[in-house]
Amino acid sequence: VKEYPEAVSKMRQAVLNEDMDEFRNACHSLKGSMATFASRSATRAIVSLESLKDLSQSEELITKLENELKALTDALTDLVSVNP
Repeated sequence: VKEYPEAVSKMRQAVLNEDMDEFRNACHSLKGSMATFASRSATRAIVSLESLKDLSQSEELITKLENELKALTDALTDLVSVNP
């Protein structure tokens, strides 16, 4: 979960570079991590990103993904603080 800001940054950089292969690689890598946490909403957002045919819709979906990842991170932080 700590690595998600870097993964999202790689996605955004790939969009700027118009590099669909790198974009998909970043999505795929993060998708594997999210599946570990069984976060359906975050995984769905990543699958949507990974299946894009072009990058024109990526910004809205990346923002949605970031929101889902923040919610997951907050929930995990709360869980750890309650059960140290």
